[in-house]
Amino acid sequence: MNITIVPALVVASPRFETKTILNICFLFVGLTQLIIHFLDPALEQLIAYPVLFGVVLTIGLIHGCLDFEIEVQRKPSVTQRQFGIKYLLLMGAVAVVWLVSAQVALLFFLVCTAWHFGETDFSVFRQDAHPVLIMLYGIGITGWLIGGHLADQPTNLQALGFVSAQQAADPFLMANIVGLTRVASIGLIVVAILLSGLYRSPINLLMLGSILLLTWLLPFMPAFTVYFGFWHSLHTIQLIKAEINLTLKALIIRAMPNLLICIGATFVLMAAFALLDLSVEMVLIVFVSALTLPHAATMHGLLLRYRKGTIAA
Repeated sequence: MNITIVPALVVASPRFETKTILNICFLFVGLTQLIIHFLDPALEQLIAYPVLFGVVLTIGLIHGCLDFEIEVQRKPSVTQRQFGIKYLLLMGAVAVVWLVSAQVALLFFLVCTAWHFGETDFSVFRQDAHPVLIMLYGIGITGWLIGGHLADQPTNLQALGFVSAQQAADPFLMANIVGLTRVASIGLIVVAILLSGLYRSPINLLMLGSILLLTWLLPFMPAFTVYFGFWHSLHTIQLIKAEINLTLKALIIRAMPNLLICIGATFVLMAAFALLDLSVEMVLIVFVSALTLPHAATMHGLLLRYRKGTIAA
């Protein structure tokens, strides 16, 4: 009998597929954070940042640190040195954009994130669609997740130059922006659902509804943790596992050298940005944005094959 352990839950049944177990894990973590949010806001504030960075520095980075293994599947002749140089050049290009214009860099990051989130979700749903619909869905998800919590981040918006100090201090203005963003995001998601045929799968709609509900009720940090760590990253690791055909333990071992480098680089960045009085969120945004472009480019071919059903997860 196949036994799989997820946080506080042991599933010992051959009837449960890995995707189902991951969905249960996502719901369990999301509901746990939701209970903490409503019962003990002080505890939520205390654990929000440690949990976020713990998830990003483990599950989040592991799924990105396997990019070379994915690239080798597509192009066996590529060396780790060649891949690393290309990866670092793309990261450096993103860093230069941040130095030139934080606004342009953030918008570019959001576009890359929207495409990657949309492509990954449609791959998890095993639903192929036109790239325009995937992008619309991704913009909707990103807008819902990030734009729907702008009121939680007025200081960062001001630091990035998107709003003035007076506007950031105006709760009514921020609430209106959040409201409009959420309406627009839901509109884009609904259009993508209807035109792609995603509405034909009740299970996929149930999971998507759970994503939207949990990330709506939770503050930004717990919401981002639930979506990125326990939905996006866990499912991506499963897709990579099926592609490379290695055990989870072997995948983690393969990812470990790059994971240690990324963790070290993260703490260096944290120290550097601390000297510039930037917030923890800003450190996270800049670091993740530098990784997103090369990561999304590497994952594109893999995710395309999943959506078309040529790889079984």
